[in-house]
Order: sequence, then structure tokens, then C-alpha cells
Amino acid sequence: MKGLAPLIRLKLTLLKNSLLHSTLREKGRILFLILLASSFVVGDYYLFTRIFRYLLTIKEFPFFFALGLTERLLGMVFLTSLSMLFISNIIVSLSTIYLSRDLDLLIPSPVKLSHLFSLKFGETLMNSSYMIIAGSVPIFIAYGKVFKAPFHYYPLMGLIVLLFLIPPAALGITVTMSLMRFFSAKRVHQVLSAVALIFGVAVVVVFRFMKPERLFSPKGTDDLVELLKSFSLPSFRFLPSSWAAKSLVAVSQGRMGEFLLEGGLLLLFTVSSVILLAWVAKATYLAGFSGSQEQRRIRLKRRKERLERLLRFLFARSSPELRALVIKDIKLFVRDTLQWSQLFLLAALVIIYLFNIKNIPLPSPFIKNALSFLNLGLAGFVLAGVSARYAFPTTSLEGRSFWLIHSAPIDYRRFLWEKFLLFLAPLLTLALILVYTSNRLLGVDRYIMTLSLISITGMTLALTGMGVGMGAMFPKFNYDNQAKIAVSGGGLIYMLLSLIYIGLIIVLEARPVYLHFAGKLRIEHHLLIEDIIFYSGAGLITLIATLLPLKLGAKALSRYELSE
Repeated sequence: MKGLAPLIRLKLTLLKNSLLHSTLREKGRILFLILLASSFVVGDYYLFTRIFRYLLTIKEFPFFFALGLTERLLGMVFLTSLSMLFISNIIVSLSTIYLSRDLDLLIPSPVKLSHLFSLKFGETLMNSSYMIIAGSVPIFIAYGKVFKAPFHYYPLMGLIVLLFLIPPAALGITVTMSLMRFFSAKRVHQVLSAVALIFGVAVVVVFRFMKPERLFSPKGTDDLVELLKSFSLPSFRFLPSSWAAKSLVAVSQGRMGEFLLEGGLLLLFTVSSVILLAWVAKATYLAGFSGSQEQRRIRLKRRKERLERLLRFLFARSSPELRALVIKDIKLFVRDTLQWSQLFLLAALVIIYLFNIKNIPLPSPFIKNALSFLNLGLAGFVLAGVSARYAFPTTSLEGRSFWLIHSAPIDYRRFLWEKFLLFLAPLLTLALILVYTSNRLLGVDRYIMTLSLISITGMTLALTGMGVGMGAMFPKFNYDNQAKIAVSGGGLIYMLLSLIYIGLIIVLEARPVYLHFAGKLRIEHHLLIEDIIFYSGAGLITLIATLLPLKLGAKALSRYELSE
């Protein structure tokens, strides 16, 4: 600690100065985040207090049965936190231990490597664990209050949480150091980010399939018991999550012998993981840090060569300019792990979307068809969000290499149409699957099914054209983070106009849909001329929304000054 003290004081001084000299806008943002975090912590505490109290108020539940269910629930919290902490520490440690800017100054300084590494270990631990602490500690406090734990439960709870946080941090950093010893920082970051995203998607899907909304409306005691059992993941007796949960329950009930046993296992595992980390760090850290500073050449693998041959075969009859642009865009997409890995998140959202549609209680066919029509607007909104993430940034992703396009003999209309057609195919496939599957689940009639498929096809054309065209009208070639392109000023304008367009289509088609149902119920005569007028209006707006942004985007790029 004596060697770490100057480094810790330095970090605290930097933090203090950044807060004191921040702008009013930055201070307001910090205050907003503090209020948001506080609301989350209070809400988390209140929710689990109600759950634990409800378990104790059920007369059919003996106390030991309620305590057993609570222990399983706490075990699930610890097990989920353990897996999330492990993945989070792998990702965070790459930035803090290898890519942090202050390392360029600290590594050559007369600071012991062990002290420097301990500081970075602490940074990694805090950066990866604060969300878990904010989400889990209120649950443990609520448990202690409801089950009337003794006073010494709370400080020992803090010790248990600390011992629980250290092993995934140590093991996660060990994995990162092992990878950095043999691979480049960029490649490791891409792979680990993809793994983390896929893991997050799996957690979200599993949580949604558990139907957590049943907690707020249990139909009876048996329903609640089955719900809690479905929430309870396997305990895995020899994992630190099980030791932490059992030691927490033991200390709350005054069973100090069991607490010493389970807590001792947790302490032994923590010490062992730290020793393993120290051994690996001593052997590999400096070599890995040196390698992370080098830009290693990534060789073109055989599968990428096969991909290029396939693309050249598919676009053999197209013009050389179009073929070159398509191959370039597809190869860049495949190489960028962060881009294609987000497709897993998109697939998870589609699954959850359809799952929610399937579980909506619908008493009559009329309501099913009406909901299907409203679902068309929701599907359009999802499509607009996907287009904002992929189609809108496509011109900006040319980055500083845009001067090659600008100076090449390529017509900007053809340049944007290539990107339009490239994104239209996958977006249209997604839209048709989403609408067709949801309509099948709802059991709509043939008229609504046909209308929905035609309408979502038109929406896809318009939203893709607006995304590519407006992305060219508001380019950000000097971006430092791809995610910021979609939330820039141009991206927000695109989303606003997309919502206006979707709203106009729904309003124009509402009248023919009403006449369709009114005719079936013999309330009002269905006139074909009204269908023609309203559907023609929707088609005209779709045509304008598709073509006009592409034309304006090509004109904006032709006038673009590279000095900008």
C-alpha cells in the first residue's frame, strides 16, 4: 500500500480536477446520471422488498420453505452476476491494462511494475463491477431487512460481496493477458466484444422467456412457487456463486459455523485466483504490453479469398465500378467483428418481439386483425431503428478514405444506389419475416396479410432510401466511434422523418382497413374507389421518400469539400 499510495492520490487528484473544471453541461449530465442511478437502486430495493415480504405473508408457506426459495433466488443473482463479471472483466481489462493512455507515462516511470499492475487491477475491478454492485447490493439489503438479519450481517455482507468480486476480475484479466501474449490488441478487442455481445443476447433472451411480468400478477400460491422455481438456475455447488449465497443466508440466520465453512471456501478461491493472476502477469504482462503497441499486419485468410471469388462470380455481369463497391462494402462488414456481431442482438430482439406477440391475450378475430394492422407501425419503427444503425452510417463509414471515392470516376448516384441495394435485401428479408410470422401467430385474414406484406415492402424501400440518402446528406467522415454516427444530428433528423413517414402510411391505410372490417360486419359499404385513392397516396409518398433522399444525397456529396 505504501507504493500504491502516490498512484492512488494521483488518480483522485485527476478525478477532483475533472469535476471542478467541468462545464455546466457536463455537471448537469453527471447530476442526471446520479439521479438515474439512485432511482434504479431505490426501485431495485423496493421491488425485492415486496417480493421477499410476499413470500413471508403466504400462509401456506412455512418460514423454512420461504427461506429456501429465497436462497435459490439469491443463488441465481450471484450466478448471473458471476458470469457477467467474468465477461465484463475480460473486455474492460484490455482497455485499462493495455490500451490506457496513462501507461505511456507510467510504464517508463520509476514505479514498480507490481504497484502499477495492482492499480490497474483495482481500476478494472471498479469499472467492471459498479453496475453489478448497484444491482445486487440493494437485493441483499432488502433480504436482510425482511428476514430480520442481525446487525453484523451488513458488514459481513460487504466482505462477502468483495470476496465474490475479486475472482472473476482476476480470472478475466488472466484470460486477456493470455490472449494478448499471442494476438494483436485490435483482434482481441473485436473477438472479445463479439463474445460479450452474444453472451448479453443470451441473457436477455433467457430472462424474457422466464416471463418476469408474472411476479406482479401471480394467479395463486402454486403459480408463484412454479415461477420462482423457473427463475432458479442450477446452484453449481462448487462455484463461488453458491458459496457466496449460502454464506450470506447463513450469517443472516446466525449459523456462523456454516458461514465460516462457505466463506472459507470463497476466501480460498479468491486467494488462489489472485496468486494465479500474479504468476501470469509476471510472465506475460510486459511482453503483451509491448505487442499491443505494434500495428501487426493481419493476413488475408483463405476463407476471405473464397468470399471474394464468390462475390466476383455473383456480380460478374455488373459494371466494374458497382462490382468493386459491393465487394469492398461486404468485405469491410465481414472483417468488422463489431458490425456483424450486432446481428445476434438483432436476432434476439426479433425473437423477443415475436414471443411478446404470441403471448398477447386476444379474445376475438376482429381484435387480432386490428392489432396486426397496428403491428405494422411497430414493425416499421423497428425497421427504422435497424436502418439507422446500418444504412444511415454507410457513407460515413468510408471515413478518411472518402477522398478515394471523391477523386475516382464514380457517379455518386450509382455510389448511393449500390449501398441502397446492398442494404435493401437484408432489411426486406427481416421485415417480411417479422410481419409474416407475427401475422401467422395472430391468425389474421388474407386481406390483412396481403396488405401488411405489401406495406412493409414499401416501408422498407422508403426507410432504406431515406437512410442511405440522408446519411450522404449528413456525413461524419471524422468519426471516432461508429455508434455516434447514428445518434448524430443527421441521425436524429432521419429517425424523426422516419416516424412521420410511418405515421402517414398508417393514417392513409387506416380508412381502407376500416372499410374492410365494416363491410364484413355489414356496417358500411366498401367502395373500391376509396381504396384506390388512399393506397395511391401511400404509394406516392413511399416513392418520394425512396427517391428524393437518394437524389439529394448524391447532390450533397458532389458538392462536399474534403477540407470539411
